[in-house]
Amino acid sequence: MKDTFHSPAKINLRLDIIGRDAATGYHFLEMVLAPISLADEMTVEDADRTEVVTVNCAETIPSEKNIVHRVIRAVEEAVGAPLPPLKVTIRKNIPTGAGMGGGSGNGAAMLEYLDRRFALRLGTERLMTIGARVGSDIPFFLAHSPAVVTGFGEKVAPVRLTAFPFPTLVVHPGFPVDTRQAYGLWDKKMLTKRGPVDTNIARVSVLCSLTEWVDFIRNDLEAPVLEAYPALQVVRRRLTEEGAARVFMTGSGSAMVALFVDDAACGAAERCLAGEYPFVRKVKVLT
Repeated sequence: MKDTFHSPAKINLRLDIIGRDAATGYHFLEMVLAPISLADEMTVEDADRTEVVTVNCAETIPSEKNIVHRVIRAVEEAVGAPLPPLKVTIRKNIPTGAGMGGGSGNGAAMLEYLDRRFALRLGTERLMTIGARVGSDIPFFLAHSPAVVTGFGEKVAPVRLTAFPFPTLVVHPGFPVDTRQAYGLWDKKMLTKRGPVDTNIARVSVLCSLTEWVDFIRNDLEAPVLEAYPALQVVRRRLTEEGAARVFMTGSGSAMVALFVDDAACGAAERCLAGEYPFVRKVKVLT
């Protein structure tokens, strides 16, 4: 038996750090995440032993450390029984270390596949609980919708975007940014606790114009990460020079996202920057 399916990437339309848990060091977040049209391809086959193989990927990921392998083991633990061995091949189209949730999307897609394939009937809430133990972004991908995500990433409230018709370009500079390092850079900048945060994040559902979105989009990690990685400042400048109305970093980086007024400007920027960076892709935000 051989099954093929896809797992999408995401972008952060908002990332506010609103606190830090003293015991664990984890950060409390308020985010608006949206899935996009860029996706990895996953193929699952019956096998003699469980194995996860990643192709078209810049880094080598041992099978046992792959998030998909960990998802399989987490499901076995949850149901109290081993699953039949599977070979999973992931063809990466989403850059790794980009802040686009490629690994978490793979994990979420595998969770849902196992639930369907073996008729586990775990239900969305239990799938989210299992997923949150493996990767903080997995619950978001199980929602299949833009969402307001809070806590450490485990609280997901799907939201419908009234409008997001803007041509969108993603540029990955060819190097990753480690998530833990990104938050560490933020911690160093925030030596003193800032005042109460009023993010007013719920208004995301009624934003319509590009002007409103430009004002709303924010990423607390962007300033410290761009300071540490001047090459990302160059990416932002180049996208602005090519006509982007708004350029922002997604997640902990290193991918930069640009919004354009029209398709012509976005297409021209894509053609120009394709000669400068290894990954330049026009994408659609899935609303």
